[in-house]
Amino acid sequence: MDHRTDAATQVFGQIHELSDALQRRVAARSWEPLQYTIRPEDPVGSLSKKGRRCLFSAAWPRVCEVLHGIEDQEGLSSHSRLLLRVCLGHAQHFVGIVLQHFYERCIFEQLVSQKNAVSDMYSCFVQYVMDNAIASDIHSRLYDLRKHKDEFCKIRRHLRQSHRRAKFHVHLVSYQPYTPGYTSPSLRKRIVVNPYDSDKFPSDKFHVMYSANSFVLKPPSHQQLEIHLFVTDECPFDSEKLETIMRLQLEFGSSDYFDENWLVLVVVYNLHTVPALNEWLLRARHYLLENVRKRSYVARSSDKEDNVLTGVRRSRMVGLGDVANQSGGVGPYLNIHNRRQIETSVKYEILQNTDFILDGLVAVRPFSMGLLIWG
Repeated sequence: MDHRTDAATQVFGQIHELSDALQRRVAARSWEPLQYTIRPEDPVGSLSKKGRRCLFSAAWPRVCEVLHGIEDQEGLSSHSRLLLRVCLGHAQHFVGIVLQHFYERCIFEQLVSQKNAVSDMYSCFVQYVMDNAIASDIHSRLYDLRKHKDEFCKIRRHLRQSHRRAKFHVHLVSYQPYTPGYTSPSLRKRIVVNPYDSDKFPSDKFHVMYSANSFVLKPPSHQQLEIHLFVTDECPFDSEKLETIMRLQLEFGSSDYFDENWLVLVVVYNLHTVPALNEWLLRARHYLLENVRKRSYVARSSDKEDNVLTGVRRSRMVGLGDVANQSGGVGPYLNIHNRRQIETSVKYEILQNTDFILDGLVAVRPFSMGLLIWG
């Protein structure tokens, strides 16, 4: 089983655990699935606006009651607690995973069949929570999630403003294509970049890399955003045309050139010059360091870590999201100290402090590759 299958199995398990908990709590209250009698004046094959409003007003108190205290009362795992948080913050997840437990199947299918139905249902639920003090705990969660979303929208605006002034650099690169029999030339060797005297680094012990063809470079400036594009000689555009295209792509999301084979890599430097993003990066650093301190050391093979360096600075691996470890296992806290004894609520607190970092990469999608490289 590869790590992708492992990740898919884990996600399915989280959805199944949360759905089972929701269904148990609905059944424990002896609620029948919400129904609606179609009237002669209703549009053929769909519900009237009045019918939809009736179904919504009947569902929201039930949804709030079921969600209240569900994590601790049902003993949800930390992954499922995070999934519940995702459901409260995203319309598709809320409707598909949570709301479908409260309606008859045929009624639910009619509710979601209309244009913009999912976003309308989610907006209606959020408005109900904000207007009713009875749902105070859900209100506080939605308020926190809204603050995160507003912050990411602010980051996106600042990124757009900064990239209009950004310096674009185009680098022509070439590399050997991967083949089944390919072996990395750096295996079991120390890597040296741009050596001042290559004779001092024999090839049997060192692998020498040069910036011109190794995707390694230093930004010429530290005062503004820099976007470096690595392209092959198959790129059909010259540097000026490519810069124009990429500016339009990042600004308006027009034709997607990020999937072109000739675009090898995009590196973004100087993200700290973007004010809103710099604030977020500083907070992210604090939470990541706290996360790292809770990790045990990980033994790495000699192929992946130098034995001399291991004695001085041992490795702590931190997973955010569904990140596969060296053994193919998936999970954000596989190497937490005493993870079998640690309470699931404590695991959730550890993950909750850093899960917004992964959300940030999604919120600023055109720069996600640069953020990953920067980190």
